[in-house]
Amino acid sequence: QQQTTTTMSVLGKKSQLRVLKEGHMTKQGKLRKSWKERKFVLMDDGTLFYTKLGKGNRRKKGVIKLTEALGMVRGFKFHPHGGWPHGVAEDCCLVIQLSRRTFYFYTNTRSEMDSWFANFEQHARVIRDDMPAYFNNDADLP
Repeated sequence: QQQTTTTMSVLGKKSQLRVLKEGHMTKQGKLRKSWKERKFVLMDDGTLFYTKLGKGNRRKKGVIKLTEALGMVRGFKFHPHGGWPHGVAEDCCLVIQLSRRTFYFYTNTRSEMDSWFANFEQHARVIRDDMPAYFNNDADLP
């Protein structure tokens, strides 16, 4: 995987950020709650940018700061408005909870989600359902 460095304006200041991962995921929309495939770019500071798909479409559609995430969990434990789309595998689903919004994502394959999750967990708290509650410091998170 090729690592690239880019100069980006973050809070009005230019900084050198390294791209950790880029690729596609499907995300539920904020208002209409429809599912849209988006291109995502994860930077080494934990910022996840996403754009609409399309040739030459580079305008940011949104930004998620993983360092501000209250929690992150894979699977069907939490359900988006209208539920997960029919046919989506449980191990391809991901929920990220921020204070102002909950994001719902899925990928087409487990290996794609494994890769995204491995990169995300460097920056966000993970809710570990497989651990007993008394070992799970994040058990109280949504």
